[in-house]
Amino acid sequence: MRRIRLKLITPLQSIIACVAMTHLSSAKATEKWDLNMGLQSSYSDYAASTLRKNRYSNGLFVNIDYLNKTGFSLIYNQSKIKYKFNIDPIKQKSLFASTRYLFRSDGLEGNVHLSLDGHKITNNDPNKAFDHVNVISPHLNYVNNAKDLAFGITYARSNYPQNFVIKQWTPNVGIAFNQQQDWLALKGYFIASSDSQKTQGKASTKALDLSITHYFQAQRLLPISNLKLAVLLGQRIYAVEDASVYNLADVQHESVSLTSEFQINHHFSFSVASGVEKYENRDLNDQYTSTYLYANLSVSF
Repeated sequence: MRRIRLKLITPLQSIIACVAMTHLSSAKATEKWDLNMGLQSSYSDYAASTLRKNRYSNGLFVNIDYLNKTGFSLIYNQSKIKYKFNIDPIKQKSLFASTRYLFRSDGLEGNVHLSLDGHKITNNDPNKAFDHVNVISPHLNYVNNAKDLAFGITYARSNYPQNFVIKQWTPNVGIAFNQQQDWLALKGYFIASSDSQKTQGKASTKALDLSITHYFQAQRLLPISNLKLAVLLGQRIYAVEDASVYNLADVQHESVSLTSEFQINHHFSFSVASGVEKYENRDLNDQYTSTYLYANLSVSF
């Protein structure tokens, strides 16, 4: 299974949002509760893959925040992967839940963001190798008062059947520039496997994610609020990325993606993302690419 691209407010996204808010109206500043919910869908095509044909998924998400200080996210998703050679498709269900809290510290001259994520994945994998996957992931992030510097660390422990465990550390750093209209972020993926025979002979993998986000001014002609370009370098397997889990026993190599968010009005927004990811299955001597398209529509109250 390839990961399911999901919509939520992650710790790093909430930090980036602090930068974005300097360009937005403060009309909602006096409101205590913020509710964001919506639908999402994605499609992936596995070009030149020996086994896989394509994959599609649909889901819904809810984000709730109180005074921009504490919040909760819930995401439910269903996906289906089709195979070649008349192999039965795999149907997967995933549930994601996250809670977060922000501490304001005068001594640290900034804010500390704490969050805890949980993933539950079930599917009809006949080998039971990727079924009943459980992931727990705490986050610790800091953003300064000027909202032009952020850094943090994320840990994820993924428990697979047969006592197979993946441990991951993900440090991150971000800086704002160009009068806070641009945000540059770096994330490192350091992943260790408890059984190298289940991870293509690799006991560990390392990867670097580099992204840059540009926020458009409120007086823009088009309703584009931001545009993000991301590049992944290195290798990783069974990675956990925000609300997504790559429960796929293939090594992911380089990838590139482009994401656009459109603010239709004060309540409705629309996001679309497209990208290309490279994978390798050493057991089958199979190298292939995954080209995907993702979209979501959300409403805020």
